[in-house]
Amino acid sequence: MQMETLRAGWTKLSPTNLTGSFAATFSAPTLTKPSGARYIDLNSDGGTTCNALLFKFFGTDAANEGFLARIWGIAEWVNPTTRRVSYEFALLCELSITLGNNAGAAGCMIEAADFEADTIELTYGNDDVTVSLVSPANDLRGASALVDTLGHGMIAVEGDLNSSTASWNAAYKRQ
Repeated sequence: MQMETLRAGWTKLSPTNLTGSFAATFSAPTLTKPSGARYIDLNSDGGTTCNALLFKFFGTDAANEGFLARIWGIAEWVNPTTRRVSYEFALLCELSITLGNNAGAAGCMIEAADFEADTIELTYGNDDVTVSLVSPANDLRGASALVDTLGHGMIAVEGDLNSSTASWNAAYKRQ
């Protein structure tokens, strides 16, 4: 029996690197469909969604600095009385990310001023069930987090710089 997986390329989360810290209101329910650089719409066809997203993280400043990232699932809820749609958030995981000393390259997705993560640790989530990590450390490229979407139609990625890294970003691909 031959099994195949659909091929997917990398997408940069935000065209420019992000700053800031976790906001208390980031994951509050809303009647407005979330949009912007931190949101990934997986339900563009209105039906199916991908099983998981593979994330690579990077940031600016220096090697061995880090930041935190929260990955949220967002699903629609239809009020049975008013038929209005609201968007509800569920925390899928929180990750602690440490940058290695490997910089990107000019004109590439990970720019020359960016350092790739070499260490990713799970601070919240279901290890090796809904989140699987590759974390080589020792300044090796290839750190990644595979996060199960749990059927959510949208994903949001929120970062907290921990007064360390100057800015952060991520690349993702559908799995």
